[in-house]
Amino acid sequence: MDLRKLTGSQSAVGMAMLLAVLAAPSAMLLDAQGAPLAPAQASVPAVAPAPMPAWPVNEAPKPAVVQWDSHGLRISAKNASLRQILTDVSSRTGATLEGLGADERVFGEYGPAPAKEVLTQLLHGSAYNVMLIGDQGQGTPRQIVLSVRSAANPNQAQHSAQPAQNNADDDPEPVVDDTPVQQPPMPRPPMMPNQQPNQPVPPPGQTPPQQPQ
Repeated sequence: MDLRKLTGSQSAVGMAMLLAVLAAPSAMLLDAQGAPLAPAQASVPAVAPAPMPAWPVNEAPKPAVVQWDSHGLRISAKNASLRQILTDVSSRTGATLEGLGADERVFGEYGPAPAKEVLTQLLHGSAYNVMLIGDQGQGTPRQIVLSVRSAANPNQAQHSAQPAQNNADDDPEPVVDDTPVQQPPMPRPPMMPNQQPNQPVPPPGQTPPQQPQ
């Protein structure tokens, strides 16, 4: 047997197997139509959102206690809804509610007192102006009308401050002293010879009358 021919055949078979192994991964990246597939991307883990701060406004509102009896109106609120409070006040007192917009959180104890006083204290410092119209008796209004507070007009504030500034820039008026000025006493002319102390002084050029001896 020729050893050269056997060695050449084994070399050819080994080369063919090596090419097949190298071509196998490339074939796996082709789809059915022979188009190359995009390499798979590594999945990025989802980032959990940051937790909300533990603020009362981020918590669910707690129902307020609204009492209406012979002692008047009483409100007890601990992180309560302003909308819920005013709605309960309206339903218990019979007063109509108008103009309520954005909700707010309420904390505190109000009353017992007449409804007008309690509502004024409740809405003090809120984002609403309040008008309590009519009287059903015992300080209970017929209508609760709310309106959103608006920021002061800067032009109006500027105009209101301008007259005071102009007055400050004006020259001050001179102060007139009304105190009368005292004139120095006139010097008394010298006495003439033979003139009595109380005798009037004659005009110049005249001789005083002689007094009897």
